[in-house]
Amino acid sequence: LDHYRPHIPIHPDWPMATLNDAADFISGFAFKSTDMTATPLDSTCRAVVKIGNVGRDGRLDIDDAQFHSYTDDLRRFALHVGDIVMAMTGATVGKVAS
Repeated sequence: LDHYRPHIPIHPDWPMATLNDAADFISGFAFKSTDMTATPLDSTCRAVVKIGNVGRDGRLDIDDAQFHSYTDDLRRFALHVGDIVMAMTGATVGKVAS
């Protein structure tokens, strides 16, 4: 392993782009655990995705998700089909789901 160096062949004619050109990056929102509930209280509640909901297989499992009241202030943090969730800090850095 000391001498292992993976090689990814890159054709010189392939277009190059920065990640910022290819995707939008949005940091998550730190919900207070005291503001969340185990079941939705009303129609404004939405499931909160935590890094614990990201499985080793790269899928989101929200079967045991907690809920928080949804407001327009939280709109930018809402997940949509095709979004990718990635842990950016801590022991789970790099953990990804789509």
